[in-house]
Amino acid sequence: MPAPEQLVAWRVAADPASLDAAEWPAAVTVLRIAPDEALVLGAAPVEVGDPYAIVEPEEGFCAVAMSRAELEAWIARNAEWALPEGDRVFAQGGAAGLPVKVWVDGDRALLITRASLSRDLEERL
Repeated sequence: MPAPEQLVAWRVAADPASLDAAEWPAAVTVLRIAPDEALVLGAAPVEVGDPYAIVEPEEGFCAVAMSRAELEAWIARNAEWALPEGDRVFAQGGAAGLPVKVWVDGDRALLITRASLSRDLEERL
């Protein structure tokens, strides 16, 4: 399994309706981590229709890319919850004693945690 790598992302805090209506660049993946907050994966700068929105580069996360099957096996061994059904899935929770976010798109998956926990995640892979 590869080591965790720095995640290239933007953090967007805005009115939930603005996030719902935003037209995101095709090159990004949007993870709604709260009703008024999104973690936008990818290098493209982003804009939303909220004049009070906060849009900043996010350097606080790392991720490991893997297949969906590898992620499902890791979650089964290390979490008290199962990966939700569906081709496109985003979930957050605790696993292997770490706060994690997981993103699945078809057979591709990302296991995400705070960058400060990169070494801990690597040890638990």
